[in-house]
Amino acid sequence: MSNEYTTDLQYRYVFEVDVQRQKTNLEKTYEECWIKARVGLSDLLDQELSFIERINQNRYDIHMKENNMHRKNILLELSKQTADVEKRKLLLQEVQEVNIELERLDKKIISYYDDVDKMTTSIKDFSFELNSTIKVLFDISLSLIKEKETQFELEK
Repeated sequence: MSNEYTTDLQYRYVFEVDVQRQKTNLEKTYEECWIKARVGLSDLLDQELSFIERINQNRYDIHMKENNMHRKNILLELSKQTADVEKRKLLLQEVQEVNIELERLDKKIISYYDDVDKMTTSIKDFSFELNSTIKVLFDISLSLIKEKETQFELEK
């Protein structure tokens, strides 16, 4: 297999330099498939990057939730300890703001599992598509090598 791959790489290098001749249908098909494989790989990497970013976002959201829970507990404790009605009112208002932020974070954290499931399915789909394209590309490259060998033998 590595010989075919090496030959394939050599072919691509020589073909890029040799621009004066017409491409055969097999060469055109090969080039289109190679482009499709590169685009497929780029798309797969984009999906994987989004997946990693979502995981990191969830970790951050959990950390922020913990911080806000701690802040809320401190504010509640302070409101119990203060005798000043206005100060207590301000502290309880701040507790409400923290509660709103906690609800927002909870929604994001809860949606994490659905997001990860969708992203995992998407990554699998992109991976299967890319794998299929690579198999076709390999088969085409073998046929192309045989075509070139036949042309070379005819030119002798």
